[in-house]
Amino acid sequence: MLMNSGILFTFSPLFWSTGFYCLMLSLTIGDARLITRKPFSEDTFFDLMQQYPINNVFTPPSYIHLLMRHKRTKTVDWSNLKTWTFGGSLVSEEIRNYVDALLPNGRSIDGYGVSELGPVAVDLFGRRSHSVGQLLSNVSGKIVDEVGTALSNGERGELLLKFSEPLLGYHNNRTETAAAFDEDGWLRTGDIASFDEDGYLYILDRKKDLLIYRGYHIAPAGLEAIIERIEGVEQVCVVGLPTEDGSSDLPAAVIVKSSQSDLNEEKILQIVDEQVADHKRLRGGVFFVSFLPMTENDSGRIASCLGSQGADKTSNEDQ
Repeated sequence: MLMNSGILFTFSPLFWSTGFYCLMLSLTIGDARLITRKPFSEDTFFDLMQQYPINNVFTPPSYIHLLMRHKRTKTVDWSNLKTWTFGGSLVSEEIRNYVDALLPNGRSIDGYGVSELGPVAVDLFGRRSHSVGQLLSNVSGKIVDEVGTALSNGERGELLLKFSEPLLGYHNNRTETAAAFDEDGWLRTGDIASFDEDGYLYILDRKKDLLIYRGYHIAPAGLEAIIERIEGVEQVCVVGLPTEDGSSDLPAAVIVKSSQSDLNEEKILQIVDEQVADHKRLRGGVFFVSFLPMTENDSGRIASCLGSQGADKTSNEDQ
């Protein structure tokens, strides 16, 4: 370990882009990298924070949601931590405010990246509400509508990106390469976003993740933001269950609740219904599961869980 170096830590393995990025960052800036073979858990995280003077940490927002409800958060010494970086999914202002208040000598940093390009934007030099920061110097971006017409600042549409060096596409996959890039070489990210007048980027949702119920577009992230604030909810993912004729998506919430919680479907529906328009109600129902998958390898387990629970569930489509 270098005598004057900091310590960088993330649970991300090297086959995740964030894990590889943290490896390269440690080599670039001379920080030591703390490595554990244990998967993420609240106690493992707190134990490492107490044992080592970690200066920089990277986690997805879902980890923070679990940590902020844990009693050990108030007993850990956070004075060594200078930066707590988020990535991998949208992060709420509630989580960012919590982390900023938690660190006496540091701050939260939000960023945005894509697998094809790597890091795209970061708010390292200034935080702006709900923004992931400004584009890095080697990346260009624009917002376009459904037919590819460039939109003005403040208008929402799909984010297209171009790197300073040409991208060669996906290896031995001409079909996906042709679908991913427009005729001018701009990468279609599939993310719904906007820019403000100062070039700050706002990621609003995933184009492919938008649910459509009877012609209405529903952003899962908006419903998730409401549900994750409910006492007893540890993690939540909103998905769409297709109607029998395939014409609509029925929003459904998949929830991991704390072991002490007595939350039930009726309570979740009541809270959500009081805060959303009629077309955004959870007509697909509420499913309580023991875990939410974090990698593609876990997807089959969650699918089987939904299938077994969904067999006996009554749809709320006609309500």
